[in-house]
Amino acid sequence: MQPEIEQLLTETGETIGYVRYDPATTTATMSAVASNNGNPLTYGLGADVTIPLYAGAAGKTILAHCPRDVIDGQSLEPINPGTVIDLDRLRTERTPSATLGTPPPTVNASPTPTGVAAPVYTNGTVSDSVTISIPNYRVAQSDIPQIDAALTATTDRPSRLLTTFV
Repeated sequence: MQPEIEQLLTETGETIGYVRYDPATTTATMSAVASNNGNPLTYGLGADVTIPLYAGAAGKTILAHCPRDVIDGQSLEPINPGTVIDLDRLRTERTPSATLGTPPPTVNASPTPTGVAAPVYTNGTVSDSVTISIPNYRVAQSDIPQIDAALTATTDRPSRLLTTFV
């Protein structure tokens, strides 16, 4: 996936992360990162770091496709002030459409990034995700439809390759 996320970095100019999901342990790991693109501010995502499924676009994109017992098994620890730590709220926010593409309606100068993520499928099951982290102050100037299109194209390629046709 490194070449794909490097290409997405080139297309968007934003920090890209690739997250692998292990359904046996219900954990996700940021396994590859592409950044350092000349923008005045990028986000340093760490590779080989376990990430919570309930916090951030990369994990929520995976969690949206998980069975309820995986959601109910989340240990909801606050990561930042915006982290959802209410299980009922997390259950209602787990729809796939809630995790894709659209930035928050209000953009402010905040040190936290806006995350946009899309799933990667293996034989119709979510196996991974790709995320783009955009500093909030830059979201208003971003071409979100173009970013969504580039992100979807990036996740569609490996999804097709990872699908066995019967």
